[in-house]
Amino acid sequence: MKIIPRLEIIRRLNDIYTLIPPVSCRQCHQCCKPIMWFEPEEINIRFFLKEHNLSYITWSDKEFLSHDMRCPYLDEDGCRIYPVRPIVCRFQGVVSDLYCPFQSELLLTDVQVKQIMNQLNELTRAIGGINDVYATRKTINNSSL
Repeated sequence: MKIIPRLEIIRRLNDIYTLIPPVSCRQCHQCCKPIMWFEPEEINIRFFLKEHNLSYITWSDKEFLSHDMRCPYLDEDGCRIYPVRPIVCRFQGVVSDLYCPFQSELLLTDVQVKQIMNQLNELTRAIGGINDVYATRKTINNSSL
């Protein structure tokens, strides 16, 4: 397997993100619940956190419940990882499965979503992270499920 440098992973991930149309987010944070992300996004998030001297956060089930199941990266100022938010956050309001009460028009078809996810999966496979899924609650390794 070819080793891909971190900055190349981040560049390729950003190229994928540009395929997702931006929405006018009202910062209501209704969608900021437990989220999952993939290995390239984990690399991107950890790099961002380190660059900005922010802590990596995972909460236990008890902590999640005590915080109304919201994302631990959400604070009174908004999302602390917004520039590197995972694809699930970027899809919010632009795909049929991730409804936003303030976004009335879906901007991506199921075919487009599949094409975008195929590119993310291709990058994930290229770096050997296909069995790993990360979450704001705990790290999940699919090979152990």
